[in-house]
Amino acid sequence: MNPKRCMKCHLHGSNVNMHSSQECPRNECTCRKCLLIDDRRDIANKIIKLSRKQKMEQEGNDTDYRYMCSRCRNHGIRAYKRHHIPCPFGLCKCDECNLISERQRIEREIKAACMGNYPNLHSPSTSDTDSDSEYVELSPEAKVILDLINALTCDSFDPEKFDYNALSDLFSKPYIRIPDEWIPMMGDITDLLLISLRRFPRFDGIDFTQGLSM
Repeated sequence: MNPKRCMKCHLHGSNVNMHSSQECPRNECTCRKCLLIDDRRDIANKIIKLSRKQKMEQEGNDTDYRYMCSRCRNHGIRAYKRHHIPCPFGLCKCDECNLISERQRIEREIKAACMGNYPNLHSPSTSDTDSDSEYVELSPEAKVILDLINALTCDSFDPEKFDYNALSDLFSKPYIRIPDEWIPMMGDITDLLLISLRRFPRFDGIDFTQGLSM
């Protein structure tokens, strides 16, 4: 491996930090900063392996692939990163999306350490749940859509605990307000909604395709 800046040494304030990770004198260090770097490497390797598998399964060239949203890609949808905030899967808790959330949390902690804000770092047991979708004001209908899509990732999903009043409001409106960024993806989103609604026994035999007007 070619020598490069070692993040462990850099976070420890060392001026001599141009070496490979295998040669780092802090390889056995168990401080919070070094553990963050180890965790980032582990997660990066998992995401790389997952991305390679997805690239083989999904069509598209390498150039396009780099600019696709990772969360949507986890669910078989191709969407460019900059054109669909908030992501419909921003709150998804499946194993693949959890990897992305954990990577983002670790990156924030490392950035804080680089800026000298180490006392404000999270403890190892905490985990941020913030995502792009939480920073955008969503309409009540859009929130229900997110909940329905996220329900697809829950193996223990209980339809009787879902807010049926919110569902009723969703389908009683003549027009559903959604973020403009979702519009190019509405074909895929609608398909996911219809799949999710099949998990509700009380909706057996009901055709929802006529009630989705966005």
